[in-house]
Formats: sequence, C-alpha cells, structure tokens
Amino acid sequence: MKHMIAIALAAVVTASTTAHADDDQPRSPETATWLSTGSTIAGWALIGGAFATFDPNGAHSFQHDRATWLLGTSGALLAIVGPSAGHIYAGEYGHAAGFSVARLLLGGAGTFAVAACALGGDCKLAPIGAIAIGALTIYDLHDAPAAARRYDAAHDELQVVPLIMRDAASHEALGAGIVGTF
Repeated sequence: MKHMIAIALAAVVTASTTAHADDDQPRSPETATWLSTGSTIAGWALIGGAFATFDPNGAHSFQHDRATWLLGTSGALLAIVGPSAGHIYAGEYGHAAGFSVARLLLGGAGTFAVAACALGGDCKLAPIGAIAIGALTIYDLHDAPAAARRYDAAHDELQVVPLIMRDAASHEALGAGIVGTF
C-alpha cells in the first residue's frame, strides 16, 4: 500500500512540475491527454487500493484505518478532478471547475441513491449517478487534446519576418513574409 501511495504521489508531482499553464508556450494535445488519462487512472487505482486494504470483519488499528481513508480520499479527489487535468493544463479553469463540481455532486447523489436502495428504497435512481459521472469523464478525456488545440489557436500570433528571395533569373530581392498558424 505504501508503494501505491508513493507511485501515485510521484505521478502527480511529476505531471504538475512538467505542465505549467502559466506561460505562453504552445500546449501539446498529447500532454493534455496524458495528464487527464493518467490522473484519472491513478485516482481509480487509489480507490481500488483502498477497497483492497479494507477488511470489514477484522479489527483495525488507527493507522490502518487512517491509511485506507487517505488512500480512498486521495483517489476520489483524483477521480473527480483528474479527467479535467488536460483542461487545467490548457488554461480552461472554468470548464475544469464546472465538470469537477458536476462529478462531485453526481457522485454524492449516486452514493445517496445507492444508500437509499440498500435501505429498501427505490433502486431505479442508483445507476444514474454512475452513468452521468462516466459520461462526464469520457467527455473530458475526449476533449482534453481539443482544449490544448483551442489554447494554441487563441494564442497564435502573426509575425512579419524579413526574407531574401531569388527570382527566376537568380536575382536576390529583399522582402517580408507573414508567418503564423492559419
């Protein structure tokens, strides 16, 4: 379990130190995809680790329960925010916040629906939260490279550069060219 926490923490620290959204450098669609996918997988792996270490029939020490809680909570936070990591990298903070809050609220509603079902209530609403979270997650993962491309398109600048050209008779002429992404 300690190794799983260390690996997940190292992945998050590495991703956060190599992907800065504060500069005006172009954004890589591949980096946006890896940030979103990697942090989402890490979150669900931590949640799986929390379930694997939980023993409902055994007597637990405080440290064991605390580690399991920390593992599960860290995983849940990564699973909620992780799919939007590519959007954060691309500077789309509003999108990331909105979708993360939506996943959080739908997760809470889904948990409430599952608890009501377990207590004998209506079970029809229980899968809706999971389906909605899945749909939001898939959309974020799919849209992450497009977010990087949107950032690049919004930050493209045209530049005028000097040129030395040759005509058909090999005479040199000075000129100017416009470069940029169109």
